[in-house]
Amino acid sequence: MGLSEPLYPLHAVSNGSLFYTVNGENTGSSGAGVRGIASGSGGTAYGVFGYSNAASGTGVYGQAANSSGVTYGVYGTANSANGYGVFGNNGNANGFAGHFNGKLRSTQFAELGSSVAPYGNGGTLRGIWYMASATPESSDGHQLLPPNSFYGYLGTSTRYWYLGYASGWNIVSARESKRDLVRVEEDGLADLVMDDIDRLHPTFYKFKVETDQLEPGKEGKYRPNMHLGLILDEAPDYLKDNTLMAVDLYSVATLAVAGVKHNRAEIQELQRQLGLAGSRKVSDFGSETMSLTEMWVPFAPEFADLLNGAVPVVTVTADEPGVSLSVTKKDARGFKVVTSGTRLGFHFDWIAMARVAGKAAQEPVAASVPVSLRNQLHLPDATRATVELAQQQLQERLEHGANGS
Repeated sequence: MGLSEPLYPLHAVSNGSLFYTVNGENTGSSGAGVRGIASGSGGTAYGVFGYSNAASGTGVYGQAANSSGVTYGVYGTANSANGYGVFGNNGNANGFAGHFNGKLRSTQFAELGSSVAPYGNGGTLRGIWYMASATPESSDGHQLLPPNSFYGYLGTSTRYWYLGYASGWNIVSARESKRDLVRVEEDGLADLVMDDIDRLHPTFYKFKVETDQLEPGKEGKYRPNMHLGLILDEAPDYLKDNTLMAVDLYSVATLAVAGVKHNRAEIQELQRQLGLAGSRKVSDFGSETMSLTEMWVPFAPEFADLLNGAVPVVTVTADEPGVSLSVTKKDARGFKVVTSGTRLGFHFDWIAMARVAGKAAQEPVAASVPVSLRNQLHLPDATRATVELAQQQLQERLEHGANGS
């Protein structure tokens, strides 16, 4: 013991394949089968150090055999701010520092990676999985977060994921996070954007890796339906990402809004030139039988409501030659038609038309939307304040969990 290099207080060697060089067992309700402590205040020390040179060996192997209770095959803890409860390292670039055959769970603050430099090789994946509650319904705190904002990538333009699923993917778009703002409506940019839209060709396609038939081993790439999208080399640069090798979907969506606004402005200008701005044409029509020499024809209630008191233009036409019809009275409720002859029982068609003020001329558009719905489309100030309070409380809970307090 401790008589040769390297110096160990206890040094045991075994060549047997079915034996343990060191075996520790504890049958009590507490305690440890093997306990290692490195109490030195400096240097590099190990409470327990395991080493294996075998092709399929294990330096340290721990097993929790009991199927109940809270048990640990290997349990590690560290009290230092820079310490590691369990540390794994692999010097081979193709190897792994850790392997988990099951679920990986973190109930406080988790940091995974080998480098903390923002753009260093390896990078840092920093996640918070704050278990506010064990029930799925209380999952507000379940988040995977980067160390700071505008940090890193999820895939790249040359090494990318095939598919992703989420109920929502939101784009950070606060004015405070942007610079060099120029509106499309300014400096003739709208015409440039519309020209770019003209040059775009939405195209149906499939990726070359996707199959038309279901093939064993390629079930995930089976796609009988087409994609619809843009071709990269046909898109203007402002629709692309930083590498110019991928299309920015948020930019494409915003381009559609810019196109709609441009078209709407042109339509409104045409309406103004034609005298249609702020008004619209409404009509009602029908067929009647002339059973009396004069009769009253009422308008449909929906048409009468749209007139809002206006008197329409009414035209009547008999379905027999030689019949004379006249409209002798009309208002917003209907009209009176008179025949000058004695013949009765014939049919006539009629149409009533009027130009009435549109919603823009009568009232703000929002006023026609039910209040309960409108308050969910344009949030009142009180509701916006509640949203801000909820986000503040959530952030405090996350920070509370990350600090382990």
